[in-house]
Amino acid sequence: MRRALKILQGAVEDCRLRDFSEFKEEEFLKSHWQVLKQEHPGDISLIILASGSFGTLQWEFFLLQGVAYIVEQLEKLLRQPNADKVFALSEEDNIEEAVNLHARALTSNYIHHLPVAMYQTLTQALDDTIRGYLKNVVEPVLKEHWKSLGIPDDFTLLPESELQKYDKQMEDLRKIFVGDKRPKLTEEQLSQLTEQYQVLRREYGEARRFHNQTRDDFFRRNITLSNKDRAWRKAWSSMSLELFPSLRPECLEPLPELNYQPYELARRHLARLYRYSEEYMVKLLKGIGRKKSSKRKKSSKATKFIKQ
Repeated sequence: MRRALKILQGAVEDCRLRDFSEFKEEEFLKSHWQVLKQEHPGDISLIILASGSFGTLQWEFFLLQGVAYIVEQLEKLLRQPNADKVFALSEEDNIEEAVNLHARALTSNYIHHLPVAMYQTLTQALDDTIRGYLKNVVEPVLKEHWKSLGIPDDFTLLPESELQKYDKQMEDLRKIFVGDKRPKLTEEQLSQLTEQYQVLRREYGEARRFHNQTRDDFFRRNITLSNKDRAWRKAWSSMSLELFPSLRPECLEPLPELNYQPYELARRHLARLYRYSEEYMVKLLKGIGRKKSSKRKKSSKATKFIKQ
């Protein structure tokens, strides 16, 4: 469990959760839920405060057992026969490091998804209770009465409720989370995408320069080490998460391969952030660039016409 706890601590840090002791009750009135952390000896719990048509709930959820399960499943996956071929692993790849990295990312996703899944379940439980009562208790009693009034057989007391509409929104979020549906970026997100890309490109450029310099220093200090590349990858994996907390671990990890450019890593970062493929993110950025270029040309023509 020590390994799972270390992974959990890293994931909670990545999620930037506030401690429960810092929470003020009036904040709860501003949103449907609040997600906070509380540290315990040998475990960390999420405290989820939720409010909706179903009522108000404070729920404490201990995470260590779930993280241990994630680690166990990843170990089985990466140590199965032919895993090296399926996952393109080389002899130099460290399975334990790969499991730790992906388990940390999975745990972060788990923490983000829990409130959404819980809220959906509670809302659906209330809606199912109402619909089930009308369908199984009320409608059978009134069936003959409706028939005498000439009401069609397919008549129902179950119009689409606000709860159902909200449940559909939550289900859309769930489908996006599991990859069954592509999220749609808002106009505000689209307008900021190019600037976001440029900022990330600069940050990954800084990370790459720091990596190369630090790698050279590491090799000079460890000139007698038998497997310097593997030792450096392990050191970088641990170091990079602390030095560049705003960048994604799965984008920082490939830097030791020395063949990734900052623009590639920035696009990968945005693709992971918005749950798009890297190919689609490239098209999206190019499309926004063409639109901006077209607007600049039209503005330039308009300016020339006014001056004339």
